[in-house]
Amino acid sequence: MAQWLRSSLHRRPPDRDSDHGSLHALPHSPPLAPEQSETLENVTALRSLMIGNATRSPGVINLDLADRALGKLMKLRELDLSHLGMSWPLPSSLSKLGNLEFLNLEKNAFRGNLSSLSSLRRLQYLDISYSQFEGQVPEAFTTFDHLTWLYARNTNLRGLPSHFPWRRLRVMDISHSNLSGILPSFDRLTSLTHLRLEDNKITGFRGAMPKRFLGAGTDLNR
Repeated sequence: MAQWLRSSLHRRPPDRDSDHGSLHALPHSPPLAPEQSETLENVTALRSLMIGNATRSPGVINLDLADRALGKLMKLRELDLSHLGMSWPLPSSLSKLGNLEFLNLEKNAFRGNLSSLSSLRRLQYLDISYSQFEGQVPEAFTTFDHLTWLYARNTNLRGLPSHFPWRRLRVMDISHSNLSGILPSFDRLTSLTHLRLEDNKITGFRGAMPKRFLGAGTDLNR
C-alpha cells in the first residue's frame, strides 16, 4: 500500500491541473485499513485524495486513525469519500482542510450536523447527498463565496441559511430532503442554471421565484 500511495502522488485527477500531487483509488484497491491510515498520515503534501467507490469491507476503517490522518492533509484541494458506506459522525478533522475546493461525501451514512464544514470557505463543489445529516445548514455556509455546485439531495436537513449569497452558484439540488418553511430570496443567485427543490416541506419564498425556474424541476411537494 505504501509503495502504491507514493507512486500515486503524481497521477492527474480528472479534468484538473497536474501541478499537484493526487491519490486515486484503483478499480479494485484494498480498503483503508488502520496501518494504511497511518501511511496516509505521513503524506502531508497531498493535494487530491479520490477514494470514492473503492472496494471496502464494512468496519475495516479505523475512525480515530482516519480522522487524525485527514487532519494532517492541510494542503488538500480535492477529497472524494463517496459511496463508501461510512456511518460515522462527520470527521472533525475536516475543519482543518481550509484549502479544499472539491468535497464529495455522497452515498454514505454520515450522521450529525455539518458544523465541521463551516471553515471550508474555498469550496467550489459540495455533495452531501444520500446521507443522514440533520439539523440546520450552518449560517457559516453563506461565506462560501466560491461555491458553484451544491448537491444535498436525500438528507435529513431541516433548515437552510437565512440568505443565499452565492453569486457563482450554478447548480443547487436540495430535493427529496426534509426542508421546511420559507426559502431565502434567490435574487443573488444570478449564475444559477439548475435548481431542484421537489419533495420537501417548503411553503414559499422570500421574494419572487425567477421565471426561468418555474417548471417541473422546482415543484415543492411532488
